[in-house]
Amino acid sequence: YALFAGLFSLLAQVLLAKPLARIAARKLDKIAGAAKTLGDIFAGGVIARVFDLRGRLMEIFGRDNDEIRRLIRREARINGAQELLGGSARLLTTGGVFAAGSLLIARGDMTLPALMALVPLCSSVAWSISGIGYAWAGLQAPLEAGRRVYETLGGDNRLDPLPETKQPPAAEGCRVEVKNLSFAFEGAETPLFEDVSLTVEENRFAAFVGESGGGKSTLLKVIAGLYEREGLDITVGGKRFSEVSLEEWRGYFAYVDQSCTLFNLTIAENIALGKEGASMDEVRAAAALADADAFISALPRGYDTPAGEVGGTLSGGQRQRIAIARALIRRAPVLVFDEATSALDPESEREVSETIGHLRGRHTILMVTHNLPSVQPDTVFTVRDRKVLREG
Repeated sequence: YALFAGLFSLLAQVLLAKPLARIAARKLDKIAGAAKTLGDIFAGGVIARVFDLRGRLMEIFGRDNDEIRRLIRREARINGAQELLGGSARLLTTGGVFAAGSLLIARGDMTLPALMALVPLCSSVAWSISGIGYAWAGLQAPLEAGRRVYETLGGDNRLDPLPETKQPPAAEGCRVEVKNLSFAFEGAETPLFEDVSLTVEENRFAAFVGESGGGKSTLLKVIAGLYEREGLDITVGGKRFSEVSLEEWRGYFAYVDQSCTLFNLTIAENIALGKEGASMDEVRAAAALADADAFISALPRGYDTPAGEVGGTLSGGQRQRIAIARALIRRAPVLVFDEATSALDPESEREVSETIGHLRGRHTILMVTHNLPSVQPDTVFTVRDRKVLREG
């Protein structure tokens, strides 16, 4: 009887291990997804702001957390069922042995001391057999985690396939004008720059140079609306900063930062982040304009290749060109490059500089650079001593 009770409990625990394994796999997926999304939010703060991705990223993070809570509740219910079965098996074993022993004592085939010794022995046998099932059910989560350690990097992180439509990206540049701009970080005793006035005509290429820490990148971020300040006298394409919402203002700009931040999605999805609802044709067209289509197509999985965390599966030059493609698909009239080639090796720097050169005449380009000969801008602004001087 004790063997039967133990085997029954073991079978029940093994059957419950299957849904626990599915829950463990799903929960690990969602925990990993939430952690990656949170990492993307922290690592890609500027990109998330300029492309207005904060709401979309937080929505993904919220969906993953809701699913994790649902899975934890399911897991708790199954664990409760395990405890109920285990307790029932122990109770049935003890009661059954007492009942059978009582009959044997009544018939004179067993003594009371023998029965008292046999009850814990039978319970131990039943519990030991049932414990095998408990152990197997408890191993499901560690086994699933261990399996993932040996999986190939990235896995399949694709979302729904992008729709196929014919909408190649195209944009015309617009005039950028700044008047008497002063800026200081909160708490700073002196402004970073003051009374700055400059004009970049539409479809022209302007480079900003100067010593490190002089405020070049900050100046372009202020122009692009990445620092939320009131009373800025900045005009883009005839629109004044004070006349439009911050979201609309940022829509005039596409931003490529030095770290070329990518998210843990496929290459196609990373490019499509630049424009909500972007089609696969738009992605390919933007990649072609960024000179990225050839190397992406040569990858084993093409546009479905996972970029990895912060783009870790790609080289520096490849990440930069994907970041440029993400900027181009936005169809923004003004492209901002914040030291887009400074962290690259010479060959990658040459390739990315050529890509930027191909965009001349299609967009107004504002670029922070330390290598003027490689980009050959139309106009050079030097940021020095809190001033911006035009040199050509």
